[in-house]
Amino acid sequence: MCLAYKAKVLKVNKNKLLVASGKEKKEVLNALQEVREGDFVLVQQGIAVDLID
Repeated sequence: MCLAYKAKVLKVNKNKLLVASGKEKKEVLNALQEVREGDFVLVQQGIAVDLID
């Protein structure tokens, strides 16, 4: 079973994103076409896989 979590995008850097979930910040791979700072994404196994409205 894979867990996914919601995170806020703090910084976009080509194919990587700096995201925050709670008090934790992580750098994850970006698998999305259009993502901007301030967007919320679904992160699974270190990859941003979906944009959350």
